[in-house]
Amino acid sequence: MGGRAAGTTVGVSTGSRRRAVWRRPSPSPGTDGSRTPAWLEEGLATTHTPAHRAENSEDQTDDGEDDPDVGDDLDAKQDADDDEDDAEDDHVSSFGGARPDGRGSVLPHSVRANTHHHNGLLTSSEHPTPGGWTTHSRSTVLTLGHVRVESLVVSAPAGDRFEMPVVHHPAVAIAIVAEGGQVLVLRTYRHAVGRHGLELPGGLVEEGEEPVEAARRETAEETGLRPEGPGRGLITFEPLPGSVVGAVHVHLWETAPVPTGLPRDPLEPGRVEWLPVADVPRLAVDGTLLGSGTLVGLLLYLAESG
Repeated sequence: MGGRAAGTTVGVSTGSRRRAVWRRPSPSPGTDGSRTPAWLEEGLATTHTPAHRAENSEDQTDDGEDDPDVGDDLDAKQDADDDEDDAEDDHVSSFGGARPDGRGSVLPHSVRANTHHHNGLLTSSEHPTPGGWTTHSRSTVLTLGHVRVESLVVSAPAGDRFEMPVVHHPAVAIAIVAEGGQVLVLRTYRHAVGRHGLELPGGLVEEGEEPVEAARRETAEETGLRPEGPGRGLITFEPLPGSVVGAVHVHLWETAPVPTGLPRDPLEPGRVEWLPVADVPRLAVDGTLLGSGTLVGLLLYLAESG
């Protein structure tokens, strides 16, 4: 769809003469040949009214004569709002511009609108996090099964502005069932990575379910053995915090499990084995232990066991 030429300045009226200014750089072509995302074009288009364009043209004429880093104007006419324009120029940043020494980027108000979505609709927020990051917009680009992928436009603490994918995955509960120096594991094959190996029993935490109960249920379904007693939480962690939201909960039982008397879930692959704890370091190094929950859980258990 149409839009302003690359490199133009967009002025947005926010009441009387105060404006937020956003300089839009030349977009880089995407892998599909597209340039600026359609949802961002729509957000920008709502700010480009005739009144804004006329006001922005006046500002561009004035700004072209002003040095954004010089306090006084160079033009002959010194209007009361000129210094305000210069100050606004000093706080402009862009997707591809240099880092503005930690100052946040400014988007048009319609793109900053605080809305919500879960169906691919644009949402945004200009509220910085405690870590100094600001999310300007977000949209769901894919929902497949229990996984949802978002595209975020963010500003990092140093001012860099870029598009960031975030994968939302349900929490996972893992069980360590230990008895007599051995732990209950499954020998299985994981097609995504094309590898055979050993895993602790576990699976997704269902909506409204406590992680400890999910670990107990998954163990019974996968192995035919149900952990008894309360056990204890060993560790909860985020395995890929840079791009994936999805906690892993590891729960420990050091009591003998009870046979369920029920057939194992036919959709749960793997052969039940008892693994000597002493073998954990070697199997971790050679890649036999699969998954972060298995690795972190067993190595921590081994460290605690002395």
